[in-house]
Amino acid sequence: MNDKTVLLDQSERMRDVYSDAGLSIALVLIENAGHGGKQFHNADNKLTMINFLKRHILPQGNASSENAE
Repeated sequence: MNDKTVLLDQSERMRDVYSDAGLSIALVLIENAGHGGKQFHNADNKLTMINFLKRHILPQGNASSENAE
């Protein structure tokens, strides 16, 4: 990982704390990415984020979530 702003061990620690607290979390590592940038803004990453939010944030059965972009 090339992120010099938030080091990987900090992200892993956050993941572990959330998990230990029983909260939903997914740590997605993007090879050769820095902190932000075009590597984060592609269709696959966007879909991963939308699906996570649909599963964990939106109320179950929310029909409007079907049209999220």
